[in-house]
Amino acid sequence: MIQIDNIIITHGSLNKFVMIDEINTALNINNKQRKTLTINLCSKKYFDTNGVLYIQKSSNDQCIAKMSMYNTDGTQAQMCGNGIRCVARYIYEKYNQKDFFIQTPNDKIAIKKATNIYKNIPTFDALIGPISLDITTLPMTYDSEEFINQNIKSLSKISNFTAISVQNPHIVFIKDKINLKEVIEYEKILNNNKIFPQQVNLNFVEILNKDSIFVLTNERGSGITPSCGTGMSSSTYIVCLLKYCEFNNHINVYNNGGKVICKATKNSIHLIGNATYIEKNSITIDENMNISSNHITHKYTNETKIYNEFLKYCNKYKINI
Repeated sequence: MIQIDNIIITHGSLNKFVMIDEINTALNINNKQRKTLTINLCSKKYFDTNGVLYIQKSSNDQCIAKMSMYNTDGTQAQMCGNGIRCVARYIYEKYNQKDFFIQTPNDKIAIKKATNIYKNIPTFDALIGPISLDITTLPMTYDSEEFINQNIKSLSKISNFTAISVQNPHIVFIKDKINLKEVIEYEKILNNNKIFPQQVNLNFVEILNKDSIFVLTNERGSGITPSCGTGMSSSTYIVCLLKYCEFNNHINVYNNGGKVICKATKNSIHLIGNATYIEKNSITIDENMNISSNHITHKYTNETKIYNEFLKYCNKYKINI
């Protein structure tokens, strides 16, 4: 049996995670066990989350910690923009630092404590990058170096999109109106096609005005989620690239989980948004990574109440799933 205390259930724009601190006490489990544990933790039987954030010791001297994020199906993501804000809050409170780096599998992410996005909602600025329009970085197999606002002739049902990687692979569709049936159909076609051998995240964007957009993301490994941090970041970059919005401006990015603020430059994207705690738990797991006991040790009732107030302000753009 393994006892894991101080598990925090948290969310960034309602993208909900289990967060486990392994900095001082590693779980000492292999990759197969971690995959099984992740699937169990994310299941509706237990925490019903969009992934697990494992906070670990960093191998990079410039970084205060490492974030390993696993999707609901047990696969590891290269990066998670909503998740890293939650980890950022944990590190900020644990070490009392406002400016630091967090290591991810492919790079390091600069973090800053930001002005609250609403009332006293804890808010953090994650500098998302590196950015690449080179389609081999997704990877995407197509006879082109970049794929910007184009369509694929062999896939007649798929409209124009732009490919971009920000550690995670994304494609971005600009739509007059987002159609949920189309979101689901596109994902089935593209993530079962050799064009994206490792699958891809699909982002559907409505331009609200020059300073505001709405983004809905169908994430590989998780499906349609309330929001996706790297998806909103990628979408902001692309709407600036295509001149719907402007680089170096703060863009309101609405989503089904609320709102973040993004500022895209030519080389990076500031992702500014909440890191909200829901509850703290203590669990016991057996040798098969099954959860044998689960106890809530604290509920962050006031944080949930305040975030629900914020949602009422943002939900005018919500798309029913």
